[in-house]
Amino acid sequence: MALAPPLPRRKVPPPPPPRRPSSTASTTSSDSDPISIDTPPPVQGIAARIAALNLENKYAGVARDADSVKEFRVQPAGNGLGARMSITSATVPSDTLVNALKRPPPPPPRASKSEASPLMRVQPPPPPPRKAPPLPARRSNSQASVAQDTTKVEEPQPSPPPAPARRLPPPFRSREPATDKAESTPKPPTINRATRPPSVPVSLRSTAQVSVPEPVYAPEPMLTASDSDDSCLKCRSFEEVDAHAACFPRENVDSLQQLAYDLTAPFDSLTDKARAIFTWLHHNIAYDAYSFLNNCMQPSTPTGTLQSGLAVCEGYAKLFANLAEYAGMQALTVNGHGKGFGYVATEGGTAPPFASNHAWNAVVFDDEQWHLIDACWGAGVLSGTSYTKRFAPIWFTSTNEQFGRRHFPAEAGHQMREDGREMSWEEYILEPEGPEKFSHFEECEYAQETLLPAERCLAGGYAHTFHVEKRCWHIERRDYWSDYVLLLMIECGGVKEKEVMERDERGWTATVHIPRVEGSVNMAVLTSWNGQDARGVDPALVRREWGRRAMAFQGIVHWEVR
Repeated sequence: MALAPPLPRRKVPPPPPPRRPSSTASTTSSDSDPISIDTPPPVQGIAARIAALNLENKYAGVARDADSVKEFRVQPAGNGLGARMSITSATVPSDTLVNALKRPPPPPPRASKSEASPLMRVQPPPPPPRKAPPLPARRSNSQASVAQDTTKVEEPQPSPPPAPARRLPPPFRSREPATDKAESTPKPPTINRATRPPSVPVSLRSTAQVSVPEPVYAPEPMLTASDSDDSCLKCRSFEEVDAHAACFPRENVDSLQQLAYDLTAPFDSLTDKARAIFTWLHHNIAYDAYSFLNNCMQPSTPTGTLQSGLAVCEGYAKLFANLAEYAGMQALTVNGHGKGFGYVATEGGTAPPFASNHAWNAVVFDDEQWHLIDACWGAGVLSGTSYTKRFAPIWFTSTNEQFGRRHFPAEAGHQMREDGREMSWEEYILEPEGPEKFSHFEECEYAQETLLPAERCLAGGYAHTFHVEKRCWHIERRDYWSDYVLLLMIECGGVKEKEVMERDERGWTATVHIPRVEGSVNMAVLTSWNGQDARGVDPALVRREWGRRAMAFQGIVHWEVR
């Protein structure tokens, strides 16, 4: 079998006009007319190019078997949608060509990734557009917006279940009426304590009367006062000032100027500056009891008092005035008479001549007014032949009128009373001596001027009203529900009785009948109840459980019965 001659160079004819695809192929016997075979229906894009390449390989194999085939060409259509095949100068039997068309085309050879033609790279079709997920119920402005060609699907979000209803506690009962409407229950009439008959002593009551019924608790009073402020000197807090003044022991002081600066520099208030000096004297200067009792006192100076740590009233007053002046304050040393250690009330209507035996100070506070203070009596007390160091702030916070009941200056202008009145020496020295007060009276912050009866001696056979209040109405409000119970302990003719006092918004009050025998009456504080601190114990509970619980008392005032 002879080998077929090599194929001549192909001639590329112009692209024919587009024709509709046909399922049959037409051939001619003339050498000059080419045989045209229409390809299957056009395929778009890269798929059409792949199909044209497959047909080219198929008919190339058929032409090699026929000796008369001279030229075979497959060219794509001009519109890129299909392929057109042309064979020129070929003499192919029709049955052979038909059989060749019926055989499936051989698979194309695989090429490496580097040698593959761009037409042979099969790329997968683009994925179908995905629908955007539903948007959440809330979104911030910083989230990106969804593309315009996607459909926004927003599904309704289920609303959260309602929260269970909260159970609120029952409302508190108001102490004051909320409206101006009249109350449904009429108020009981006010009891006039002045006309109420005196209570019968316990020793004279019958057994049926002695039994105590179930107590009825009194309603809470309508107190409208607010807490204390710095304008009230009696209830003003000096805790920080007192703590600061205790930090400078006398042994470490180099000079009075440096001491005055250290004590007063941290405070802007003149009242606090004076209080710091007042408290420092209590901690560092002791009363010279030996010199006083042996009548060998010597004139003192502030520097000498600082070095020795001992002084009498004049030494306290001079050192206070000296430190106050170094601190830039206005202070005076006042000389006069004081009802202190060894004082005995004058009997009769004749006043003794004036005699100076004491010294104290006058100082300007924040209100730009002169205030009288006694640093000596505020530092401690002389008992018998010994000195007891005990802080008594009442001699810093007393009003000038209260201060003047036990201090009489040599110069009338140094009384400095708020009412402007000048008390005479006779009025001062002949004033009846009040009941004896113990140290616990001041510690409980009671006021001497509110104490009743004001006389030391009581007449037996009569009813007497006993009363006492706190030093300030701010303290009265603060301690109303947390105060210690007060009671009267009556001992006359060998008979002992106890009477629990009544508590009201003004203080403690009790009206009792005193037997016509000599004896005494003591006002005492219930300090211990059933082995515990008695602060805040209900007076009604004390009356009901009297004699059934362990109790402890502390006397604060003493009267004599004649």
